[in-house]
Amino acid sequence: MEKILEEFITNKNHEKAVELIRVLVSNIRPTLFEKNTTATEKIKQLNKLLKENESYCTALKENILQVIHQSQLTNLFTEIGIITKENFWSEASRKLSHKLLPPVEEESSIQQKIHQIFIDNNDFEWVNTIDNSIWNDFFITLNFSVNNIPNNVIIQIFNSLKILSYRIAALGLEKEIIGKIDAQNELLSPFLIQNKEVYDLVMSLNPGLNATEVTNRFEKITLLLIHCKSNLVLIKEQTSVNGASLHQSFIIKRIEQMIVRMQIMIDLMNDKSLNTPLFVQFFKTIIYEEQNKNRLREFFADNISLLSYQIAEHKSKSGEHYIANNRAEYKMFFYAACGGGVIISFIVIFKILIHHAHYAPFWEAIMYSLNYAMGFILIHITGSSLATKQPAMTASALARALDAKANGDSTSENFAKLIAKVWSSQTIAFIGNLLVVFPLTLGWIILYNYITGHNLIDNAEAQKMLDANNPLKSLVWLYAAITGFFLFLSSIISGYYDNKVIYDFIPKRIRKHPYLKKMLPESLLYKLADYLEHNLGSIIGNFLLGFFLGTATFIGEILGWYYDIRHITISSGYFSIGVYQNFLQLQWLEILTVFIGVLGVGFINFLVSFSLAFFVALRARNIKITDYKGLYNSIITYLKTNTSHFFIPPKSI
Repeated sequence: MEKILEEFITNKNHEKAVELIRVLVSNIRPTLFEKNTTATEKIKQLNKLLKENESYCTALKENILQVIHQSQLTNLFTEIGIITKENFWSEASRKLSHKLLPPVEEESSIQQKIHQIFIDNNDFEWVNTIDNSIWNDFFITLNFSVNNIPNNVIIQIFNSLKILSYRIAALGLEKEIIGKIDAQNELLSPFLIQNKEVYDLVMSLNPGLNATEVTNRFEKITLLLIHCKSNLVLIKEQTSVNGASLHQSFIIKRIEQMIVRMQIMIDLMNDKSLNTPLFVQFFKTIIYEEQNKNRLREFFADNISLLSYQIAEHKSKSGEHYIANNRAEYKMFFYAACGGGVIISFIVIFKILIHHAHYAPFWEAIMYSLNYAMGFILIHITGSSLATKQPAMTASALARALDAKANGDSTSENFAKLIAKVWSSQTIAFIGNLLVVFPLTLGWIILYNYITGHNLIDNAEAQKMLDANNPLKSLVWLYAAITGFFLFLSSIISGYYDNKVIYDFIPKRIRKHPYLKKMLPESLLYKLADYLEHNLGSIIGNFLLGFFLGTATFIGEILGWYYDIRHITISSGYFSIGVYQNFLQLQWLEILTVFIGVLGVGFINFLVSFSLAFFVALRARNIKITDYKGLYNSIITYLKTNTSHFFIPPKSI
């Protein structure tokens, strides 16, 4: 490493400076067989050499300043680490196109110099592994300050500040922002006022400008930026009332990034000495963002977080209605589940009748879908319940409880009690559904046979129903997992439309609709608007769930995939029909195997839909389950001491 530092002393060429810095970075970079932590020891060694030999330190600093002096820096402050478009999908498209065909950077741009120095695409990993205190020591040793920054660089910094300020002002006037804050006058918006202050600051800069006045202007701009951030926080907090959209989430994210960048630039320029801790964080951010700028995974995760939180929030509130808090509610859940079982038994019979109608495959899939969809919607309208719809809803309620615990509003014991309530509620829902579906479906078959004088299905079809739910003869549990995914997806769709109803003012638009006002009495129109406000998400979610399930077999057949669905209530209906029709030909071992297969379908339906919903809800709230190590022990302890509560809730809470 000393040999490289000696070359810095004799070098006066900025192009060679880039090459020398690249070699120095290569010496710090861990080799293929080294851990990232080895970079820490190497940078410590470099710091030691710089402190022991002042000529090394001076030469390295001068070479770094040469690179900076000969580079275009505007994009460093205004582009790197900031999403660049005003539309989510156009930005995603840009990232995808750049990932497939990377753009060519200008030779003089700082991005090009970064790529020439940090040539390994994973350099950001070891750069971020090195502790901030060690990087602080490195930059303090080099003794950077505003005084030794070239004048052309300072001009670029202030121009960048002005560019960011204009962009924030423009985005702050978008309806997704200005329409959601209590601004009596748009001209008094902090997003506009900060722009005026920045403009005045840049225009007034000259060699004779009073340093105190500059500091005061910087402080005023900082306060205005804090006010802008407060407005963005307020918009997020009010999404339960106003809803959220992907475009709004994108704009908020973009403004937040630019505000942070402006604050960094102000802190860097508002003092003669470099704010080293802030600069280190900025340095790490630049390396990370430049090497990850076209990665779509982080982009989608960051920008969908606000919308996913709002969807999860609606689901968690809905999920509270699927949790029995006492025995009275427990009984109501049982009766609602029995009502759902009645409707499911009709769905099973109608599906058989549709199959016997011998539609063309496509139209048969459509009829199956409508049968499912109308049945699920009827379950919702009548206040009945479907056991498999509960997991995705209650998972969000559990995540919300964890969120409350994170804020100090809950305890591990209370969370364990909630788990017991969820378990008992889910159990009684399954029992209510199955207790009705098994005998009632069989009853409809017997009644049909009695009225018409012939069987609804023959022995071969009955055997096919049993084989379809036999884990030894079919991929029944794989298909159950696919169904669990669709149950989860339908709950996401329901949450999305619950949010959309609020965000797009759908009830108000229905009440003001010119044609509906002419066609319907005012009282009926208002009832329709109110009903859709609270039920549109569930109706659309149930309708699409019907099509997800109804078209699965058709899609699997035409594509030749192992793609089908198995739903616990439908499978239980088929089980009862198959056993009744072929009872004399069946062995008890086969009946037991199919019965286990059906129970497995219910368990996998529950597990997949719950797990996916719980994961999304945790991500939406930025919760890590690993941070709650005591929860598992609390649940086990509560299970041992209150086992009955996991099956029947206590008489009073």
